[in-house]
Amino acid sequence: MKKQIFLFVLILLISSIAMAQYEKGSWMFSGSGYANFGGLKVETKIPNIQGDDDRNWILGDIIVSTRNAYFPVKNLAVGLDLQLDIEGKGWEPEGDNKANYDKDYKEGTGATNIFVGPIIRYYIPLGKVVALYPEASLGFRNYSHLMYAEGKQVFMPGGSEETYEQRILTVASGFGYNMGAGIAFRLSEHFALDVTTRWGGGKIKGKTKDDSSYPSSANYQKFPEMDTDIAFATIDVLIGFQIYIGGK
Repeated sequence: MKKQIFLFVLILLISSIAMAQYEKGSWMFSGSGYANFGGLKVETKIPNIQGDDDRNWILGDIIVSTRNAYFPVKNLAVGLDLQLDIEGKGWEPEGDNKANYDKDYKEGTGATNIFVGPIIRYYIPLGKVVALYPEASLGFRNYSHLMYAEGKQVFMPGGSEETYEQRILTVASGFGYNMGAGIAFRLSEHFALDVTTRWGGGKIKGKTKDDSSYPSSANYQKFPEMDTDIAFATIDVLIGFQIYIGGK
């Protein structure tokens, strides 16, 4: 099986020797991303305290990016950069640890980062198959972050269990930019694989507010709305594909 895969890849590389490069008048359509889903069950032995800190974790991280561009001159692509990054994690108590929390207790955090703006990329071919490229984009960045906890509790003596949800929400937006570099492997006339490492920056402003939902019996007082400034310094590695049309 390994030999068959090697021969297949070798045939693709050999057949690509005669392909066209990043010609003037052509279009590039690309998609790339990263996804990670998993769970962790963590049990911590706590000395001198009855019971264990046993938690069931759920984790997730998705990055989806599309960069579509036109070649006004050979090797230079100008177009649109769109990236969506969704990240979240949460946990709930397990085993004997449930007794230390409210009934049906859960808590977690989640964040969403959206970027959209023009992009410029310049290809530096190394032969007929491999090309290096720097790229840069600037535009609009939107960020939202949620911290939550939920459960059931008796808030008044002699009362019944009531459901509550604590939600602290941050929403911010403003100018952002990306700078990156990568390598493209042109496997056919119209298809390539690429790997990009990019650094995201920018400073955006927004608000953080208490969006919790408690029953009236809890006498819960919401936090006042606060100004929030966010400075980006993210590093992403994107693995994806490119489709090329036109240019002949």
